[in-house]
Formats: sequence, C-alpha cells, structure tokens
Amino acid sequence: MIFFSSKHRIKDLSFLNKLWMTPVAYGLKYLAGTVIYIADKFDEKVRFEILKRHI
Repeated sequence: MIFFSSKHRIKDLSFLNKLWMTPVAYGLKYLAGTVIYIADKFDEKVRFEILKRHI
C-alpha cells in the first residue's frame, strides 16, 4: 500500500524500495485498523459499565 503516499513521492523509488515498503504499509494499515477496533470495543464496555451502574 504505497498508495498511502502521493504518486510523485514514489515514482522515483527503485523497485526494491517499493517491494519492501508494500508489506510494511499493509501491516501498518491493518495494525491501525486493529487498534481502532480494540479501542471501540473498550469504549463499548466502559459505556455499558457506566450505564449499568447508573440504572
């Protein structure tokens, strides 16, 4: 996912640089998605506990 950067930044990169950056970019993308998912689940549990205590 070198697509995260604009095309003018990557057009001059060598093939080898693009080759190692692609899996790193995908890894970062899915890591960010996982962090957001975990934070959302944590927020959901916290809200549920707060509501449960007030009811």
